[in-house]
Amino acid sequence: MAVQRPAETSDVHVPRFEARPPASVDQRLRGALNHLAGIDGFLSCAVARTDGLVIQHTMKSAAEAARLCAMAAAMCGASGATGSELKQGLFSYAIVRYADGIFVLREAGRGAVLAALLSSDAKLGMVLLRLKEVSMLVGDILQEVS
Repeated sequence: MAVQRPAETSDVHVPRFEARPPASVDQRLRGALNHLAGIDGFLSCAVARTDGLVIQHTMKSAAEAARLCAMAAAMCGASGATGSELKQGLFSYAIVRYADGIFVLREAGRGAVLAALLSSDAKLGMVLLRLKEVSMLVGDILQEVS
């Protein structure tokens, strides 16, 4: 369901729309993402469509989530194209380590991706295991509404 929100600028009124899943799906997605909160080093995460639109997130603001999801979609698209071109199969997950943190992307069902931000000292083994479980759960939830 699309909900019209006022633009964040005060000078010009530009309508902004957010696509939200039905309330029961929204709750289930939030519950799935909360499974990640207990991991040492977890900072935040978001579920995005492969076109970059936010489905659900744990970010501080919707603007942060929108930026993260747009970048995650671009990275997944590039990774998928690379895998295809090099005949390595479909995209599964990616880990990007930065000086101050870690960014992990994981496929979350058909047409969605789970993006997680972690501190630089996060235990990647536990993170990858939990992300796999949560991404499968998210994929199942999204499959029910598509």
